[in-house]
Amino acid sequence: MARAAENLGAVGIGVSDIVRSEDFYTRVLGMSVQQRIDLPHLKEVVVGYEGRTSVVLMHWLDGSERNYKANAVKLVFFVPDPKAVIAGIRAEGLPIQREAEVMPEFHNMVIGLAEDPDGYVVELLELPRPAEVSTGAAPGLSALQRLEIEQACARLALDYAFLADSARMDEWSELFAHDGEMHLFGQVHKGPAAIRAAVGAGAEPGAVTAHAITNHRVDVLSPDEAEGVAYVIVFAGQKKDGGPPAAPRISPVIVGVYRDRYRRTDTGWKFACRAFEPTFTTATA
Repeated sequence: MARAAENLGAVGIGVSDIVRSEDFYTRVLGMSVQQRIDLPHLKEVVVGYEGRTSVVLMHWLDGSERNYKANAVKLVFFVPDPKAVIAGIRAEGLPIQREAEVMPEFHNMVIGLAEDPDGYVVELLELPRPAEVSTGAAPGLSALQRLEIEQACARLALDYAFLADSARMDEWSELFAHDGEMHLFGQVHKGPAAIRAAVGAGAEPGAVTAHAITNHRVDVLSPDEAEGVAYVIVFAGQKKDGGPPAAPRISPVIVGVYRDRYRRTDTGWKFACRAFEPTFTTATA
């Protein structure tokens, strides 16, 4: 589809302290000053990223009453590392509305929310990765290096199922990085200990599970990062008289998708994030 000739050149926001706002948008968010406009009644500073829509910081000088605070305005930014930007905003003493975290609802994108000096909402989204990276063709890596990474991540997914089904949950939890996240049924658990406690909390003696992993796809992003998707079919039951669970019909209790981020650490490849999305669940009457 051809790009329209019309476009949005800039968005203006009123600011109570134009010097502080300029400092925030340039030093903290990494924008550049593109233009300064000084009028008898109004001062403007235009900031932006090269070739992108600009933000016009506006401050009135005529003594008129202006409401600069608590306006329902949101500015959306795509940045390489939302977590780092959130940390920078926190260091300025400004409010953080939402930590930068993976959101399965938005294709595992990292998204965070904060406020600028006047309370405008600043939404930070992770920059989409280049097409050649998202298809697994990590630049600078040989085919053998990519294959080794893919195999390591595939083994990680298999170990996840094997250790869980073997009730070796302490080893299972160590498959996650020290700051790794598990997104499960609307809850986010961070770190091996918290993940272990959350997943093992409802286990009953004699419980038996079988996780069947299939359709596992790994995209290598760099020598130390990869993403993946895997389907899982889960069977569960209760041992009876020391034997295997018995049921009139064997059927899965849930079917879903794992959306993963993998990271190379000093102790090997780990889950940086594993988000489970149910596809089918057992129907109830």
